[in-house]
Amino acid sequence: MFKTTQFVTVRQLLPSDLDLVHFIAVLHRLPLRKLILSSLFLLFSLSSMSLQAEEPLSIEQPDLNSISSPSLFLKAKTSYHNAPLLDTKIDVAITGMIAKVMLTQTFENTSTDWVEGLYTFPLPDQAAVNSLIVTIGDRRIVGSIREKKQAEQHYEQAKQAGKLASIVKQHRPNLFSSRFANIPPGETVSIELGYVQTVAYVDDQYSLRIPLTLTERYSGDYVPDKTDISPPQLSASAANVSMGLKHGVEIKALLHGLYDVSDVNSPSHDLIVSPIENGTEVILNETAVLDRDFILHWREAAAVVPTVRAWRERVAGEEYLLATVTPPTSDEDIPEQARELILVIDTSGSMAGEPMRAAKTALLDALNGLTPNDYFNIIEFDSQYSTLFNQPMLASAQNIQMAEHFTRGLNADGGTEMLGALQNALGYQSSKLLRQVVFITDGAVGYEDQVFESVSRSIGDIRLFTVGIGSAPNEWFMRKVAEAGRGTYQLIQNVGDVHDGMSTLLRKLESPALTSVVISFDGDRADITPEPIPDLYASEPLVIAARLVEGNHTMTVAGTWGDELWQTSVSVDNAPITNTGLSTVWARKKIESLQDKQRFNSDPDFYRSLILRLSLDHQILSPYTAFLAVEDTPVRPANELLAKKVVPNLHPAGTQNQSFALPQGSLGIDTLLLFSFFMMLCGLLFSSYPKALLIRCRSL
Repeated sequence: MFKTTQFVTVRQLLPSDLDLVHFIAVLHRLPLRKLILSSLFLLFSLSSMSLQAEEPLSIEQPDLNSISSPSLFLKAKTSYHNAPLLDTKIDVAITGMIAKVMLTQTFENTSTDWVEGLYTFPLPDQAAVNSLIVTIGDRRIVGSIREKKQAEQHYEQAKQAGKLASIVKQHRPNLFSSRFANIPPGETVSIELGYVQTVAYVDDQYSLRIPLTLTERYSGDYVPDKTDISPPQLSASAANVSMGLKHGVEIKALLHGLYDVSDVNSPSHDLIVSPIENGTEVILNETAVLDRDFILHWREAAAVVPTVRAWRERVAGEEYLLATVTPPTSDEDIPEQARELILVIDTSGSMAGEPMRAAKTALLDALNGLTPNDYFNIIEFDSQYSTLFNQPMLASAQNIQMAEHFTRGLNADGGTEMLGALQNALGYQSSKLLRQVVFITDGAVGYEDQVFESVSRSIGDIRLFTVGIGSAPNEWFMRKVAEAGRGTYQLIQNVGDVHDGMSTLLRKLESPALTSVVISFDGDRADITPEPIPDLYASEPLVIAARLVEGNHTMTVAGTWGDELWQTSVSVDNAPITNTGLSTVWARKKIESLQDKQRFNSDPDFYRSLILRLSLDHQILSPYTAFLAVEDTPVRPANELLAKKVVPNLHPAGTQNQSFALPQGSLGIDTLLLFSFFMMLCGLLFSSYPKALLIRCRSL
């Protein structure tokens, strides 16, 4: 029975005088039946022992990075028994292309300890976090932006002094953490985060996606901050039944403007949609938990949307602009062009369950879109990668049949080592055909920057498109990889969404893109972001933000569409003036552009100083700042200790939970084989030394 530690390793069950040479000799002499029975016996013993924990266990996880030998960890079911209970409320106000969101996370300390809590959570990848308010009882503490190291020091000082304190940090553009200290026993603390973001507008439809949980990210040996981006996770049933954790969520959205109520819907949640004065109200029609992204779709009542739309805002004597540019479309037949289509599919462990079924269906849809003149190949990867063919092959009926058989046989397992697969897809010998790469994954990696850099260096004339799979994909990764590959991305939540999502993507692959896009203002009197301007695809408008200088402003958009030059100009001086946070949106997009340049620059400190200044000036969160809120008066008595508690996330809906954890957080086939080999050796040991092993097990 485990009394002081949460995990037991296979090595702890082995006698110290293990002689590998002797076991190899025994291996040749034992019959297969005996090998199998003894291995199964040990597996049953390990499973039984893992269920015999009698005492509440520490929530601390083992340091997986420090393990130098193969080890199996068995998680006790009570590992998060006293974690603070979490409830979430989300209020959204949408005007035009801007969504203002107030996220309220309420933590209840049900233990008898004074608590410091930690919760790691996702936000939209383009969210500009611009406010923090901490409420406990009738006390409200307003947070402010500080330089990150300074904020961390002040937080630690406040924690040690017994003051109520909270710090919110950004670890990725779509991954944040909230730490709150000195919460009294039985008390409840609310942390309100405000942020602003743009909404998406594709195929005449608006959409808003709010991530509510995250897919566990594989880090391998690439990521120095893997501990920060790898929070503990539980299934929804375990959280509510075994642990008593809530993880409930309430969502309310107000759409300001004229929208068709019948076209307001969600593929992720059941809704109640009600018309109100000058808008539409949306609330959930279900008891929801934090196990999938919330997705909202709506359409304007107006039938025709202009090519260029713009909104303005004046803040502190400066004028800011948000504009959308819709690429040209044509009803004319697009001439067929033979191409090379390289299909890369993620078959790692995080894709197990519904994501793998959706990914395989998406791959089959892509195969159905090939013409007899196309060439293609399939690359699948987990801890390693393999290819269907040694090189792209003609899309003949026989080759397509082989590909379909190959696809149906794919299973999800292993780590997420995608760099080799992508380098292979981008590294085939150059041909005269248009090469397009479709990358199907959940994006569950922590080494995003390395992937962006690899794609940017290798892309050449190739176009790379990403398909994000699952109920909680890494959207920032999908978008940035597609940008580096001069393509676009598509998100697919489940199998039922595959055909519509893939048909949308395939239409973009077949349509000409608006390339070499240049946006200018009279006399260059604007600071425009993003920079550089990405290519535009069919029915997918570009959203730009700009800081303007005094004077009249005419915006000109020019680019190459197919073989034609395309240009349009519009005066933005008559654009409506709003108070929706356009300056905040501009600052957030400017920081992203600076980070893109920093990634490939030999002097990253130069860009760090620019990002830090923007973050402090506009009071928004960034990689180099943190939100800090501290109460002046100490609340924890000096003789009371502070217990650290981690609030787990829920596994995304539809994914298969992994029942045991290994170094790097994944179960590759190589790891499974290694584990099986150890199991066999353990079984052999029991067969040869049953008494010794039994004594050893009883002593644990």
